[in-house]
Amino acid sequence: YPAWDTLPFEHVSPELELTARRILSVYECQRRETWVLIVPVDALMQKVVPYSTLLLYSFSVARGQKVNRDVLLQHLDLCGFQQRARVETLGSFAVRGEVIDYFPSTQTQPLRLEFFDDEIEHIKLFDPTSQRSILEIEHTHFLPLSEKITLNSSPELPGKVIEHVLKRARELHVPTHQTHDLIRQINDGVNFPGLESFQSLLVDSLLSADTWIPRGATWIIDDHGACRESLDRNSELIEERTSRFTEERTFHVQASSL
Repeated sequence: YPAWDTLPFEHVSPELELTARRILSVYECQRRETWVLIVPVDALMQKVVPYSTLLLYSFSVARGQKVNRDVLLQHLDLCGFQQRARVETLGSFAVRGEVIDYFPSTQTQPLRLEFFDDEIEHIKLFDPTSQRSILEIEHTHFLPLSEKITLNSSPELPGKVIEHVLKRARELHVPTHQTHDLIRQINDGVNFPGLESFQSLLVDSLLSADTWIPRGATWIIDDHGACRESLDRNSELIEERTSRFTEERTFHVQASSL
C-alpha cells in the first residue's frame, strides 16, 4: 500500500499504477481472511476518499451476461480508465466495433470483451504486444483505478464544488483570473490534473488508512524512530507548503484535509 508520489497541494495527479495498487490492496484485504499489508507512514496518514465509496464503482461481468455497452463505457470512465487507440498499459481501454478491450488492475494481462448485440459472447485475456487472445475466461471483476470522485459522477457536484472554491478563494485572496480558470475547468466537467487534492471539496469527509483496516488486525511497527522521523518530515513539509501557497495566494485546500 504505497504513498502517493506527489507533494501536498500539488496540481499533479499521482501515478495511476500507484493508486490502482492501493485500491486493489484494500479490495484484497477485505475479501481475504489472512493477509499481510506493508504500509509506509506517509501512506498510513494520508487522507483519501472513503474506499467504501470508491468500491461502489467496482463492476463484474460474465460470459453470457447482457450489458448495456454505453453504460459500461461510462463506468470505465468513472473508474479512471482512459480511452486509447489500442490497449497496452494498465488503465486504458479501446472500442472496436463489437469489441471492448481494457486493462484492469485485477489482471496481469488486458481483457477483451466480445459482444453480440448487448450480450458478452467471450471474455479473453490477450497479449498487449501482439494483441492476440491467449486465454478465454468465464468472468472478471474490475475496480476503480484512481482515488477520486470525478466531477461528472453527479449533476449536482460541479455546483457544490464551485461554491466551496469561491469561499476558499476569498479566504486566501486568490487572484481573480486563477479562480476563474479553476471554475471554468469545473464547469466544463474536466477531471483536471491534481483533482485528487481537491477531494475534500467533493466529499463530506476524507479518511486515513487506519479507518478501513479491520480492528482485529495485528500491527507491527518495524522502526519506531524512523516512523517518528517520517511523521515529523511530513508535518514540516505540509506546514512549509501551506505557508508558501498562502503567501503566493495560490489556491489550495485546508491542510487538515491532507
